[in-house]
Amino acid sequence: MIDDDRARLRALLEEANACRATNMPRAFELVEEALSRIGENASLAEEKANALLLKGELQERRGEHSEALKTTQFALTLMRALNDKRGVARALNNLGGICIKLAKHDDALDYHQKSLKLFEELGDERGKARALNNLGVSCEAMAEYANALTHYEASLATFERLGDKAGVAALLCNLGNLCANLADYASALNHFQRSAAISEELGDKRGKARLLNNLGLVYGNLADYANALSHFQQALSLHQELGDAHGAARALNNLGVIYGRIADYASALDCYQKGLTALEKIGDKRGIATALNNLGFICERMGDSVGALERYLKSLAVRQEIGDNQGMAQSLNNVGNARLRLGQLDEAFRCFRQSLTLAERIGDKRAIADALMSLEKCYDAMNRPNETLDCLQRGLSVSLEIGAKDLVAQFYLRLGKQIAAQTQRKTD
Repeated sequence: MIDDDRARLRALLEEANACRATNMPRAFELVEEALSRIGENASLAEEKANALLLKGELQERRGEHSEALKTTQFALTLMRALNDKRGVARALNNLGGICIKLAKHDDALDYHQKSLKLFEELGDERGKARALNNLGVSCEAMAEYANALTHYEASLATFERLGDKAGVAALLCNLGNLCANLADYASALNHFQRSAAISEELGDKRGKARLLNNLGLVYGNLADYANALSHFQQALSLHQELGDAHGAARALNNLGVIYGRIADYASALDCYQKGLTALEKIGDKRGIATALNNLGFICERMGDSVGALERYLKSLAVRQEIGDNQGMAQSLNNVGNARLRLGQLDEAFRCFRQSLTLAERIGDKRAIADALMSLEKCYDAMNRPNETLDCLQRGLSVSLEIGAKDLVAQFYLRLGKQIAAQTQRKTD
């Protein structure tokens, strides 16, 4: 009887895992059915641990990061009780990924280092390669780009040694993202194109769609908007063909970004609204918050600061609900900018200070620089030149530290204008 139960439970979990990308509500139903069947049956502890691990992954994908953390910690406890080292390593790896989303970067680094150590003890080279990749993701989230590069390259070398082409393609993709974050777009394109070629060779349509999306992002940053639109539209078609609602929503979001940059606001709004509808249907709260944020941005571009503020506040509320600290820092900054445009200086100032405080607490240096840029504008509007200059100098220092070339250029430009203005005032 127990063997029959195990077979049925494993079938449920396999089906849930298979449909997670195309039908998340169904995947959740299957996992909950498995957990309901298991109940408190101690003889099915292994199946319960695996079901909880999968449930945590689904919760994370749905943007329910605090719930995912609790579920995966429970799975980790069961894995340890079963002395399942491989399961423990997987759970630690998943916890690290969740902590990145919650901006708990020190915890994420600790989980990934422990996961790497366990895979090394098990002699699991593929697991080791994945753990090295995840350490790279942790370091990149902390703007420790040199360390991220070291881990990514070590992971790539391991996958190459194993002849794991799918792993190589994934690492080339991550290296491309890192280069793009550093505004090294030539290297990013090279990595993405190599990854795309491998995905094509493997017949990996999902990987190809992901790479089309990433290539579109690079072309967008290079202001090659025709190429960006073409790649995002191809990615959208492929995600729709695969039934990947998340991927399709992501492509729609990126299309909206490009349409916004070329001032085709009607098309941008259409893409963002379609993406938001898709995300609400699958319950992806993190994605919903991003879509609301982007709708606010387009409202601002159209001169509708009131509409922008409304959407930014909704985005902030969702991010507070799911405990997305990085997203909250961004939303607070955006709310502040909308209030600044509406002439609400005191409220804008409070938002910028809150954004800066949160960014400093979680160690998000990019967000720190963004908040300082916004705070500088607020101080300037309040005619406080000393504080304005201090924000610019601090922001420039942080931007140089993380190698953010786009921000460095903006801070130098604004710093030059501010120094010139102060010099002119002294002359007058």
